[in-house]
Amino acid sequence: MLMPAWIEPLLVTTTLVALIALLGVVPRFARASQVYGGIPLGLVALAGGATALSFHQLWLLGAMLLPGLAWLIGMHRRTVWNAWACLYAACLVQQAIATLFSLGWVLLRSSELSLVLRSLAWGRQVLAVVAPFPLTIDVLAVPGRRHFPERDRMLAAPEPSHWPGCLQVPPHNEPPELVARVILQLLRQQ
Repeated sequence: MLMPAWIEPLLVTTTLVALIALLGVVPRFARASQVYGGIPLGLVALAGGATALSFHQLWLLGAMLLPGLAWLIGMHRRTVWNAWACLYAACLVQQAIATLFSLGWVLLRSSELSLVLRSLAWGRQVLAVVAPFPLTIDVLAVPGRRHFPERDRMLAAPEPSHWPGCLQVPPHNEPPELVARVILQLLRQQ
């Protein structure tokens, strides 16, 4: 037996839940407000429940607690990330852990693979799972954030008493001394 019976349902469930979470946060209305932000959570719970019932293993419902807890943490007003972004990130992390665990189990338990082949396959799978995470963080950084400190600081700053102006002096074949004199005269004017 290469793989225990519980790894395959866990892998299928986490993969399906990550895909459903991605599809749930794609529509703009699901990201627009806290009310509609519960739609991806409902879809994740529905997908997790459906796979748990189809495999007749109700413990998979407990495995779906991590995305739900991440969504609840995201609902708190003091967090930087929106609830749907926390839910999606938790689904991706859970799916990556299940994938790496199942591959590690298969590679460590199989005796016909050499050590070199096992390490190459493990390294390739680690790269395939870990490489998309920086891209996902970059993609979620703008729509998934609730607060932008730099922008908020600029908006909170008072308006200046007088706005700076800009004048263009197009010098066409004039000597540099003349251009410098014109610029100095323009700077003295108010």
